[in-house]
Amino acid sequence: FRCFHTILCLKPQTVELIVMAACVLHNLLRIRKGMLQEADQEDPDTHELIPGSWR
Repeated sequence: FRCFHTILCLKPQTVELIVMAACVLHNLLRIRKGMLQEADQEDPDTHELIPGSWR
């Protein structure tokens, strides 16, 4: 996903395809790796960040 850290000097249609492909890849990785449970969370009482296991 490094390409999104810079300006994409491409045709709008090409950028649209890249974004859609990245979304599909992101969703696939979340499903395959169970990243939803591994994400960072916030303690509701102290508002401290609880690092997820992905780190």
